[in-house]
Order: sequence, then C-alpha cells, then structure tokens
Amino acid sequence: MPLSYGVNDIGRSAGVRIRLDFGDDPISANGQPTAIYAAIIYTARSRRFYVQSVGAETWLNGRILRESTELTGGETLQLGQTHLRFAPLCGVDFDWRDAG
Repeated sequence: MPLSYGVNDIGRSAGVRIRLDFGDDPISANGQPTAIYAAIIYTARSRRFYVQSVGAETWLNGRILRESTELTGGETLQLGQTHLRFAPLCGVDFDWRDAG
C-alpha cells in the first residue's frame, strides 16, 4: 500500500489514507470500524518514517507499540489479525521530490 508525505492514518473507515477494510473484525471498536488505528508519518525534512498507535492496540515486531518509533525498513506492524511489512521506497538517501 503506498504511503504519502505527512500523516498516513490506518484504519477501516472510509476517511483514512490506508484503509484495511477486508474482513479483519478486530480492527473495530464495539463492532464499528475504528476511525484511526495507527499512523505512519513521513517527514520530508528529515526523510524519516515514524509509526505511532492512535486508537487501538498496535504491535511492532511482536511488541506492543507504546510510543512513536522510527521505521527503517523490514518491520512488521500488526493491527488486529492483519500483519503489514514496512518497505520504504524513499529515505535519507533518496526522496521522490529529488527525481525531478
């Protein structure tokens, strides 16, 4: 799933950038889709990615995520029963804005 500059919110509701609406019932609150579950932030100035838990329990590499944490590549994010692997296509040495 592609990420954008700034905040990439993750959840099941229609208003999030990364929508995980494919049958993972734990990604909900009281039977309703959680508006925002977690967020991955890309800061263009530092060219770094960070992840933070927002509205529900989020796991990073098998440990509960309690604070904003930098992502460097290869990490596994677990939201409900869904596992996502982080694979950055930009970073400290390259940013898509440099390509032009």
